[in-house]
Amino acid sequence: MDEIIATKNFEKWKANCTLEYLARYSDPSFLRELSEKPNLKDNHIVLSSLKDYFYNVFVPSRVRAPLDKIDFIEKSKVKAITVVNGVPYVVYYLEKDSNNKWKIGVW
Repeated sequence: MDEIIATKNFEKWKANCTLEYLARYSDPSFLRELSEKPNLKDNHIVLSSLKDYFYNVFVPSRVRAPLDKIDFIEKSKVKAITVVNGVPYVVYYLEKDSNNKWKIGVW
């Protein structure tokens, strides 16, 4: 994932996301809601597509986020966590797909 973020490779990123994740972050009403968050609104960023989300939210929020911990929730679900000033934040929810490959998911 680090390479995908560093190179801002939208197509490779999409290939590493579950269909549910892609559906949620493509949903116009969800994107409108995200656009109202102070960090986006204050910077006049309006999200209208999955690509907007990738370039304006996903990449910037993870470009300097090291993975400090992996929490196994189930055999097929994990939380990838970074710790900032002693506070843990989930960087990714990962789940195995039907081909046993880890993908970014929502749950």
